[in-house]
Amino acid sequence: MVYLKSHDILRLIGHNGPVIFSYHGIGPLHSFERLCNNETPMSIFETQIEEIERHMQIVQLDDLLRRIQKGLATDLMAAITFDDGWKSTFRNGLPFLQKKRIPSTIFINPAFVDNKQWPFYLI
Repeated sequence: MVYLKSHDILRLIGHNGPVIFSYHGIGPLHSFERLCNNETPMSIFETQIEEIERHMQIVQLDDLLRRIQKGLATDLMAAITFDDGWKSTFRNGLPFLQKKRIPSTIFINPAFVDNKQWPFYLI
């Protein structure tokens, strides 16, 4: 897992169109004991989101896609997404985004919906 630093995020802005930042889980504040190496520590997530918010307009994914289709999206637009519906997304990441009124999209893996033995990191 490679974490984007502030200068990495800044390099994405304004060069290739809008950006979609995708996450899996959001771990405890400073934990680097990540599940499946896909969990971003909360402290890094907060820093990344604040940097994105400082330089870009964060919009809901469906809004961004509509704007792209209509040719109205700018290079300074971004969307935040989460894959697989990890518990840590709901426990850690989502409350932070809600507090800051930042929209996000969470994708739930349908393969686990009817499964009675859920992976421990998913809702």
